[in-house]
Amino acid sequence: MKIAIIHYDLPRTNWHAGVLQDVTYRHLRNLNIYYNIIFHGEELPDIKHTDLIDISEWCNLWHQNIAQKYSIPIICSTEEGSITSLRNYLSTNNINVQFMLSRISHFIARSSFSKEMLIKFGIDENKISVLSYGIDLDIFKPSPANKELDEPSFEPSFLYVGSINKQKGVHHLIDAYLKIIDKTDWKLKLCVGEFNNDTELLENIKTLSKRYDKIQLLPFPPTYLQLGNIYQKSSCFCLIQDKDSPAQFSYPSLWALSCGLPIISLNMGALKDYVKNEENGFLCNEINQLPEKMLEITRRDLNNLNKMRKISRMIAENDHSPQKLAIKYKNICTAILNCNSW
Repeated sequence: MKIAIIHYDLPRTNWHAGVLQDVTYRHLRNLNIYYNIIFHGEELPDIKHTDLIDISEWCNLWHQNIAQKYSIPIICSTEEGSITSLRNYLSTNNINVQFMLSRISHFIARSSFSKEMLIKFGIDENKISVLSYGIDLDIFKPSPANKELDEPSFEPSFLYVGSINKQKGVHHLIDAYLKIIDKTDWKLKLCVGEFNNDTELLENIKTLSKRYDKIQLLPFPPTYLQLGNIYQKSSCFCLIQDKDSPAQFSYPSLWALSCGLPIISLNMGALKDYVKNEENGFLCNEINQLPEKMLEITRRDLNNLNKMRKISRMIAENDHSPQKLAIKYKNICTAILNCNSW
């Protein structure tokens, strides 16, 4: 089986963007699936011998036309931006939207929440599969040194990784932490990405970090291994989200699961796939519950925290193993080529 995987982004900047970061694809060759990752605007190699085209943008008309010409089925492995653009296009009642959607044989949603969005947009549920991104479980793993909370190398702390902006709910996280800062020894570490930062919010956090030693800003590291070390030295991951923009998927949260961290978030979006409430973290129904839940996890005893960590790691191994996801991806492709129920 030969697949052309079209990535809409340019091979530029965001080293953890979409398909470029998904380690699932590394395992496809072991399943006799051969693929090329092609960027938007590049020619498709050996197109007549390609069995499937996998696009990340539903509106990639150029490659749709090529697929139509050679009768090649199309999969749309949706990313957050493509679902957002679809929602915007549908609001304009553009007749070309339905035409382009009708050409797609199957959609891959990155979370149950993304699948729900696609169904609301009128896409047949039978044409949608949920297939998360794969993560490297060997790099993002619990550190042996962190098995005991009281070991010197372990620093009790909350961790946030990503851009500093209100869409990620960082302002809610800061507000919640300030309400408990005098009630706990746990620090708040924010590992800040290079892109999509709200300058005003970031400057406010920098000011707070100078006032409070417990609030620490960390630069985003250049390698996965260094990033994994930051997770391993933390106690709990927080991605609060914003009610107006729930996360359709979250790599930082998946890395947290893989490193065995409990997660605190709002009860919405993709985080509902990652967090089993009270088992490996807390899903808050309201923002005002955040300080209470953050304080509660600081008061959990060592045995309880270790149980939560084990559940997080187990979810990562069961649901986000690239080997398992590669098999599921192959099954989807095989069913499409066999003209099954899609």
